[in-house]
Amino acid sequence: MRLRQRNIKKIILVLMVLFGGGKGYQTSFESTPIGQEVGGIVTHIADGDTISVNAIKIRLWGFDTPEKGEPGYNEAGDFLEQEIFLSKVSCLVHTRDKYARLVAQCTRDKDDADIGALVVRAGWAKDHTQYSKGYYKVQEIQARKDKTGIWK
Repeated sequence: MRLRQRNIKKIILVLMVLFGGGKGYQTSFESTPIGQEVGGIVTHIADGDTISVNAIKIRLWGFDTPEKGEPGYNEAGDFLEQEIFLSKVSCLVHTRDKYARLVAQCTRDKDDADIGALVVRAGWAKDHTQYSKGYYKVQEIQARKDKTGIWK
């Protein structure tokens, strides 16, 4: 069933690109300066904290999800896919990481929901205090209290 859903989503993505579903959004972010906002359609979910927007890889800022092989890794990616795959997003670029990916704080356009807050509050991530300075700490504390996601 999941494989079939992914194929349908890929077909929808191709149709959106062919018929202009992403008009008004950048298709290349390589030269994007720090502090600039970029936007587009989420075309891929690599894991719980890495997405592709218009096929450009973005590491989501301020939180950290389990790594491959750790409990919660698959669930974090699945949660993110359910929440934002093929959605329009806007991202504020904070920096670039050691892999030259953009590191950005993103919001879902349809409701202005902070994607990091969604993932952390659902219990699939921890606030990455070293970088966020505690930006998502309240959501992490609530997820721990509710024993949800990785805090079960």
